[in-house]
Amino acid sequence: MAKQPHAVMLPFPAIGHLSPMLNLAGLLASRDILVTFVNTEFIHDRMFKSAPNDHNIRFQTISDGLPDDHNRSFDPTHQMMRSVTGTAGIYFEKLVEKLRASSDDVPPISCIIGDTFLPFAQDIAQKYDIPGMAFWACSACSLSVHFHTDLLVQKGYIPLQVHTGKTRGGRCEEEDEIISCIPGMSQLRVRDVPSSLLEEDSSYFMNHHLKMATNRSGEAAQVLLFNTSEELDAPILESLRTKFEVLSVGPLLPLAFMGDSGASGGHMRAEEKRIAPPSANEDSGCLQWLDEQERCSVVFVSFGSVARFSKEQLEELAWGLEASNQPFLWVYGQSALLPQQFLTRTKQRSCFVSWAPQLKVLLHPSVGCYLTHCGWNSTIESIYAGVPLVCWPFFADNHVNRRLLVDVWKMGVELNDRNICREDITRSVKMVIIGDEGAHIRKRCNDLKISVRNATNKGGSSYVNFDKLVKIIMKN
Repeated sequence: MAKQPHAVMLPFPAIGHLSPMLNLAGLLASRDILVTFVNTEFIHDRMFKSAPNDHNIRFQTISDGLPDDHNRSFDPTHQMMRSVTGTAGIYFEKLVEKLRASSDDVPPISCIIGDTFLPFAQDIAQKYDIPGMAFWACSACSLSVHFHTDLLVQKGYIPLQVHTGKTRGGRCEEEDEIISCIPGMSQLRVRDVPSSLLEEDSSYFMNHHLKMATNRSGEAAQVLLFNTSEELDAPILESLRTKFEVLSVGPLLPLAFMGDSGASGGHMRAEEKRIAPPSANEDSGCLQWLDEQERCSVVFVSFGSVARFSKEQLEELAWGLEASNQPFLWVYGQSALLPQQFLTRTKQRSCFVSWAPQLKVLLHPSVGCYLTHCGWNSTIESIYAGVPLVCWPFFADNHVNRRLLVDVWKMGVELNDRNICREDITRSVKMVIIGDEGAHIRKRCNDLKISVRNATNKGGSSYVNFDKLVKIIMKN
């Protein structure tokens, strides 16, 4: 009797990396592939401890090498990255050895799917002659930028800071200059480059690690997996295919949402269950509030779990929302810090929550605009929901994603993130929700929504690529 295919999956321990890989695990499990999903002990205890093993998904843990009291969510010196990349590989290899030596109830490992941030996953796969695949949780464009870091430095586009304090390159003041040397990308400005490449010495380790990790993972992996579709990123994916085997299998969303676009046969069984455990903060109250609002009227305001605001930025955002006269749902757990006059004046048309079921919110018919930091998961979910965006990027790949959303896909407008002002927020919100000049944005959002949903239907690009992925795993 043939053994069940078995994929070992290792995400980087951050929510933006965990979520899409967990959704991919759900898809693989729906094709009768056993998945061993490996979290750090810290992540597992806080997010997965109460999650039962699915019949095809089993959770395992490894140490991240840090003490329990380390503040992993705010890590300006990149201690977590240093520890995970430096010591977690030892624990992961021990787990792989344990799985390989297990009894008959654990089938042989068919492949290892590791986050591209963690190249040791590919090293271990090669050591034990196991097919390795690398999963990139951010945008395909941002990966290509990291692949071309040396070229950008050579041409003087990025003033990459090194630990000596000296600067290479000299164009940091020319932020609007167009970079034309990266294949498959157009309209990329210097200021759209991932923030770590433009920052001060504190980002030197991150720059070095990402350059090393992306190149090592890309070279060692048999396949690079992306949470996108051909319809969204064809030029950049084609350029990457000149060097790598690339499969785009997105959008990777929870099983309950996939296949609901009206066409039959999404690329998994559309089971109404949740693979991830419920958030400790889960509260459907905001959905009830949305039910009471007019169609396409609400501004959804959410900046992920890592973005930090100055007092001045918070006040400009607050008063910009107030002047828009639109109802808004703001994911912000410290509303008491906002001006009391603002809270009083917007009381009848505002809802504050510390956490919201983001995809459910974006799919709600009353939501007409998303004010976002442009994280990749948020970007993919907004495209799937067809919601126009007001873009306020902060860090990492946010600026690259803004460039795609505003200049390439034309799904939204951008704020001047170097000088946030209330008038700009008010103007942008009103334009994308009700303005005549925003009509083309709203139409474009609807067109892209249809396109990415079709990609996951039978015969669509992501459906076909996911089938290829399943066949690769099953033949090993």
